[in-house]
Amino acid sequence: LAVATTAAYVLYTLDEHTRGFFGTEDLVWTAPFCALGVVRFAWLALRPGGEMRRATGLEDLPPEPLQGYAGAFLAYPYAGVASLAGRRAPRLRAPATAIVCGRDHIVGTKVPLAAMERLRGHGVPIEVNLFAHNTHAFECNPAYDPRVHYDPDATARAHKLICGLVARAG
Repeated sequence: LAVATTAAYVLYTLDEHTRGFFGTEDLVWTAPFCALGVVRFAWLALRPGGEMRRATGLEDLPPEPLQGYAGAFLAYPYAGVASLAGRRAPRLRAPATAIVCGRDHIVGTKVPLAAMERLRGHGVPIEVNLFAHNTHAFECNPAYDPRVHYDPDATARAHKLICGLVARAG
């Protein structure tokens, strides 16, 4: 996951629109910081409380740092080769709502659907919503990627799903 995230960041820094927006071509030199941040986050996020307290120096963490975690909204979940999605049982099994798009040429459709099924197999109550005719990032207007197409109706549907998850989480 760290490799995929860092690669995406590098591509972002090399994009003509990004370079023009920030007025520099030197953003690519920040990629090592991105990689370090992603690896450190993953290393810390996978630790239970005692280990996370030692790693961060934060003494007021509860035994389970994700205590109170009420749910997750997964938009276009990446579940490729570097992903651990569903490959092991999660510590928490809070409800989740996922959006998977049928025309997603960025993260795909089949692999995320399979990962969501693996999570269900681990007892995660996950609601998978297939947006069969939509692309990745269909809510982006304007869309700067030719693989992305804005869809206001799908955006409204996704907004309702997010609101429903929040309402259920209380």
